[in-house]
Amino acid sequence: MRSAQPIAWSRDKAAFPDSTVTVDVIVEQGETIAAEWTFIGTHTGPLVMPDGTELPPTGKRVELTGMELVQVRDGKAAVHHAYWDNMAVAGQLGVLPEPAT
Repeated sequence: MRSAQPIAWSRDKAAFPDSTVTVDVIVEQGETIAAEWTFIGTHTGPLVMPDGTELPPTGKRVELTGMELVQVRDGKAAVHHAYWDNMAVAGQLGVLPEPAT
């Protein structure tokens, strides 16, 4: 995610309205902050995919961990990087293709 973080969170909240995000670890050094978090939610709303299509609700529960790194300058987030495993999410939602036999 880039500067569109609030858009991404509102999109994810629409797809997983019961979701919770728990900050598991947070580390601050000067103007750099790193946080590891856990996201848990049930897919009960449409999920906008990277290509713009929508995945209809699957009713499946998703749990994943992710990490964010923020660098602050003049009291504002100047750099924001977020990382998580999209393949783990796709697997939990059951949308990965079957392996070749």
